[in-house]
Amino acid sequence: MMCLLEAAPEVAKISDRTGRSVLTWILLKGNVSTELVERLILASPESVSQLDPITRLYPALLAATKCSSPESSGAADADRLTNSFILLQAVPDLMKRAVRK
Repeated sequence: MMCLLEAAPEVAKISDRTGRSVLTWILLKGNVSTELVERLILASPESVSQLDPITRLYPALLAATKCSSPESSGAADADRLTNSFILLQAVPDLMKRAVRK
């Protein structure tokens, strides 16, 4: 994915037919590097504040929900929490929006 983003960063702006962004699909995968999340944010900053049409969660909240799953390790949970924090930093007022909805 990193090579694809370097060659064609516009792929980060693609959504599937349900409206899910690349960022959402990557976060749903679970074990995602912080570097990949940061690159996706740079390539598609608007995707950080896009609600997932299925879960109705913002990416930062989706990243946090993947923590402490039975198959996760402590290191993977730390990466997920870091990713959640990075996503929240990208849109500081996101939690205000989440509470209002």
